[in-house]
Amino acid sequence: MSNNVDNWKPTRKDDIALKEALLTLQKSTDSVLLSPAQQKEEDEQEKKFLLQGYSYFALKAYVMTGKEFPVNDSAFNAKYPEKAFVRLLSLVPGIQKETKNGLVAVGSSCSAFYNDKLQNIGEQSLAVTWSTSTLEYLTDNEDTNLYDYLMVLSDLKYKKLEDRDEAFHEALVGAQGCLKLLPREAEDGKKQADDLRKDLDQFRDATAKLQPDMGALTRKYTAGDQPLLPYLNAEHQKRVQEETKTLANYNSTFDEWKASTGLAIGVGVSIGWIPVFGWVPLGFLSYNADRLAGSYKRLRESYENLKKENASEALLIESMNNMVRQFDGLEMKIQDAITVVGVLSLMFEQQRQSYELIRASLSGMGLMAEEEDAETRNMFIKSQIKGTKKKLQQLQKAAAGFVKAILTETDMKNLILTISSIFQTAYNQILLYLDLRRCDSPKMYSMRTFFLSAFVFTASVKTSFGAILINDDQYEIGSKKEAQLYQAKCDPDACAQQCAPKVGRCDPLGQQCFCEQKILFEAACDPDACTQQCLPKVGRCDPLGQKCFCEQSLMYPAACNPDACAQQCKPLIGRCDPLGQQCFCYKN
Repeated sequence: MSNNVDNWKPTRKDDIALKEALLTLQKSTDSVLLSPAQQKEEDEQEKKFLLQGYSYFALKAYVMTGKEFPVNDSAFNAKYPEKAFVRLLSLVPGIQKETKNGLVAVGSSCSAFYNDKLQNIGEQSLAVTWSTSTLEYLTDNEDTNLYDYLMVLSDLKYKKLEDRDEAFHEALVGAQGCLKLLPREAEDGKKQADDLRKDLDQFRDATAKLQPDMGALTRKYTAGDQPLLPYLNAEHQKRVQEETKTLANYNSTFDEWKASTGLAIGVGVSIGWIPVFGWVPLGFLSYNADRLAGSYKRLRESYENLKKENASEALLIESMNNMVRQFDGLEMKIQDAITVVGVLSLMFEQQRQSYELIRASLSGMGLMAEEEDAETRNMFIKSQIKGTKKKLQQLQKAAAGFVKAILTETDMKNLILTISSIFQTAYNQILLYLDLRRCDSPKMYSMRTFFLSAFVFTASVKTSFGAILINDDQYEIGSKKEAQLYQAKCDPDACAQQCAPKVGRCDPLGQQCFCEQKILFEAACDPDACTQQCLPKVGRCDPLGQKCFCEQSLMYPAACNPDACAQQCKPLIGRCDPLGQQCFCYKN
């Protein structure tokens, strides 16, 4: 007697419908769960649902950036006073008004969307709620779930109508009850997904109306014969140097004053990373100390004035940098998020239809002419529902982790750090899952390329908000607090030895060792050629040397000097990140 589930070939109409329904039920989650080993090329985009959620990250990053912009003229004038535009007005007389109109429009749009919609938008949150309740009705409720009822109804002892007993009828009633609730859950999920898609459609349309004016504004700041942001950035650096020089004179004068008085230092304060010390005016000072004290005070006032003047200019530079970065490709980011929600809606509809088909086939349960056919059917039902349960649990776990890690973040700093962490983890896990022995096909290699691009995307987002991280004392670049997040776990030399004869490489943050086939990871990006290709922008190869990315030079100025980073982190190990933006201190 053969009990091969794959060989069940039903002939009765009800059994054919039952088999089709159970197969569709299990496969319905494939569109929202990543299964690289099974996917077809044409399904590739759909099967990236949980990791394709980075389109949601990009949308949220834009909204959270935009909501920090002023929502009216008075708020704009308070945040960006006229002195922030002094240099620019001589080049473009109307730039202050244009900037105000653009940022206020974005600020108003993003603030409203954040407050009214964004906190409720989470396709994964919807997936968590639905998968939890579905699992209860499908398998988890003790003695009152569809699986147990179907096991009774497909029992081998029920071959004819006269074989049906009280247990059969109880199971039939119970199954019918579950099959009323399960389609309703799926229908509710589909409605929520469709409502979510409508909200995103409306935001996309509203954002599209901003595109012409914002496109013209960003071009003035980044393109043309004299783009404003590089000019403003260069001039600002000169002011910062002047400020630093004044601060150095200030400290030098203080040291002279202290030496002439022989007195102790007063109240200590810290400005940025530079130690600056207050002073205690005393009534009995020498003539030289009096003179130095006066000079010291004037230098302090000069420094404070420079700092105030530079602050508004620095804020403008930071805001426009962020705006340029987030607005780039925004329409496609929103469309990607809409596509993801559409895939979720389709899954709910397939689930609903499957449960309806199963309910329609219940009347034929208990009728089987062949015992072998009955046993195979019973095994088929068991295997398909267990498979469905496993996939629902995967969806529930992945979506719950997504919600906890991402949708609860309410400030930009944590969002960027979490995005980077999530995709680094996902990237590492997927590479391990693919296993390099199965990566020889172009399809598998394209999968790896996608995950690498997702990681590079998050790195670039994190980089574009570097100022936010640098200015936050909890995540001071090069600090021991951040070092705890990035402890070096992979030694390059040990990794190379471990993987021989394959190529061993540590991941970009030095966390894991990957053994790679040489043929798959030959350097495809030549740094010099990339530099020439991208002019006048800055060309850089990705961390694995596979692709060339052209970047606005003002967005990625070299912010991390390897030698300075090494000195700064002692006794820890200091390394710059792959894009040369930040210094990280690693434990040995």
